[in-house]
Amino acid sequence: MSTPVILWGKNHLDIHMARNCARALADKFPGFTWDVECRDGVISVLCQDVSPEYGFCLRQSDLDTDYKVLQRMAGGLLEQYGIPSQRYLPEVMDGLILDFTGRPVRHG
Repeated sequence: MSTPVILWGKNHLDIHMARNCARALADKFPGFTWDVECRDGVISVLCQDVSPEYGFCLRQSDLDTDYKVLQRMAGGLLEQYGIPSQRYLPEVMDGLILDFTGRPVRHG
């Protein structure tokens, strides 16, 4: 996996699920740093390149076998900040409007 990820889990099964989710995100959105935590059937995802505070949660039972729901929600997170989801591009990240803390401002 060439994309940096941060994995969290309470036990080896949670870590395995977090790894699979991170791999699906890295395949779909190369270059972004994802923070994936699986705990007690809930998957929490943050994109560290966008915001270390805001992300989304998904029940593990809502996942499909090819992780399309997860990828769609991650694409929606990037879209909220006006970031194209094809690939991490430093020039796009440099052109974002930032708040006083240096974090990108959400659109809408």
